[in-house]
Amino acid sequence: MCEVSEGRYRFQPGCVNVSTARELIHTRSLVSRKAAKARKDAKQVTHATVALSYARSQIVLRIVSHIVDRREPRSLLSLAVDPSEEENAYSMSILEAIILGLVQGLTEFIPVSSTAHLTLAGKLMNLVDPQHPDQWTAFVAVIQLGTLIAVILYFWTDIIKIIAGFITANLASVTGRAADQSEKQYAMLGWLIIIGTLPVAVVGLLLRHQIEGMLTKDLRIIAASLIGLAVLLTIAEIVGSQRRDMTRLRISDAIVVGAAQVLALIPGSSRSGSTITGGLFSGLTRETAARFSFLLSIPAVGASGLLELPKALHSINTGWAAIAVATVVSGISGYLSIAFLLRYLQRHTTYVFVAYRIGMGILLICLLVSGRVLPR
Repeated sequence: MCEVSEGRYRFQPGCVNVSTARELIHTRSLVSRKAAKARKDAKQVTHATVALSYARSQIVLRIVSHIVDRREPRSLLSLAVDPSEEENAYSMSILEAIILGLVQGLTEFIPVSSTAHLTLAGKLMNLVDPQHPDQWTAFVAVIQLGTLIAVILYFWTDIIKIIAGFITANLASVTGRAADQSEKQYAMLGWLIIIGTLPVAVVGLLLRHQIEGMLTKDLRIIAASLIGLAVLLTIAEIVGSQRRDMTRLRISDAIVVGAAQVLALIPGSSRSGSTITGGLFSGLTRETAARFSFLLSIPAVGASGLLELPKALHSINTGWAAIAVATVVSGISGYLSIAFLLRYLQRHTTYVFVAYRIGMGILLICLLVSGRVLPR
């Protein structure tokens, strides 16, 4: 007989049930194979789970990395953004303020476009907030007050004579008193500055919202303007007679140069570049065109800075220490750039600035195509 013990068959001596034994052996083999298959399936499921977890972690890391890369660099251990940190994401250090002040002062009066250089520098230093472009516009307008002070200090004697001559000669014409020739010349220069300022004042006020918007920070427009005005400046150098100085300025000169100053509202064109170009087209000498351009900048830059100052007090997220440093540095470097350009243009053409503008425009295009900088 065959006995069963603990679920297994135990063969006693003399047990002759061969078919039962074979069935048991077959069943045991079948169970073993199924157990092996189950272990293999479990192992595959484990590997798939690990792979899925790894893929999921990589996706999360890439998303986090993309978010972090678009902001100011941060520790991955503190991905929960503090509100104060978010507000200061585009804040400016003192070193950055010094750099921007130098850029503003050195490029404001040289015909290479301070806006182009400031905007590119600001984007490379992650200081231009695409969500609040008006803050950058306000900052630029405020530090331009530093270069305004520079041009006032440089032309202080001429400014006093213009104001005195303007008042004296116009009062003399009202009262019937005769004014001397010097007073008449300075009074005429004062009127020419007023006439030359009117076009940019009118257009600037009409397009104020567009100027403050992100469109004027678009590096594609800046690159095109850099190259476009370089072409116009080259043509002006070729066709301009360059015969008349400050004593022979006419109303037509103020109209042409004033209309050219409107081009300065296009980012990258350069206020000094556009007005010097207009002066050359009018037949002024290079030095006279630059000198009249600088005098014309006083009401334009002053009005722009003072207009933006109240908004800057409320909207700029940069510390006022940094703004003060940038303004002072821009004033000092601006004074030096005025002195340099007036001496340079006495003996040289503007072709070196034409070449620089074209090179800067090509560089911007290359940076945009390569993705190193974003258009806005």
